[in-house]
Amino acid sequence: CAVNPGPVRTERWAGLVAAMSRDMKLPHEEADKLAPASIPLGRIAEVEEVANLVVMLASPLMHMVNGTQIEIDGGQEKALMDRLRDRR
Repeated sequence: CAVNPGPVRTERWAGLVAAMSRDMKLPHEEADKLAPASIPLGRIAEVEEVANLVVMLASPLMHMVNGTQIEIDGGQEKALMDRLRDRR
C-alpha cells in the first residue's frame, strides 16, 4: 500500500508557504490560504491524520488491503490551486 498525502501542516509546509509568499509577492497569510482554498474541507491535513491512516493500514484489521494507493488530501483539486496561484 502507498499513502499519498496532499498538503500537510509540517515544517516543510511552512517553508513552502514562505517561498510562495516571497516568490508571488503575497502576504504570508494569503499564501497560506492558497492550498486550503483548493480543498473542499477548507484546510490542509494535520500530521496526526496521515499517521492515523498509516497505523490503520499497518493494523491486522487491514490485512486484506494491499496493492493500492490511498490519497489523503481532503479532495484537493490541484488545478484549482494552480489557477488561484496563476491569477496573480
